[in-house]
Amino acid sequence: MMKTPTSPQKPRTSQRTTAVGKEAAVQWTHRQAKDLPPTVLDHSEELLKPAPQDASSGMKRAAEAPSAQDYFDYQRDFFERTILFWDTLRQRANNMLEHERAGLPPLLDLKYSRF
Repeated sequence: MMKTPTSPQKPRTSQRTTAVGKEAAVQWTHRQAKDLPPTVLDHSEELLKPAPQDASSGMKRAAEAPSAQDYFDYQRDFFERTILFWDTLRQRANNMLEHERAGLPPLLDLKYSRF
């Protein structure tokens, strides 16, 4: 009975994978590849090559340390999102208080017909 070909699953590795972990991941991939048909194995070396990094795409390599500008941008984004979150809660509370002062009228006043 022949196994149906499946694509090899990429091992889950973190950015801080050690050289030993990388070697183990490559060995695991090679063990998984033994079950594949020969046509897939002909191109296995191409599949195992890392993807080329394009400098114009804005993607950074995982090995690069974040710059001071990256930290500043992250902190600014975090600060702005925090302010927006609290402002949304403030507006929601103001709407609730205004609704209570108005005597709690129905929020939706739709015309309808009974069957």
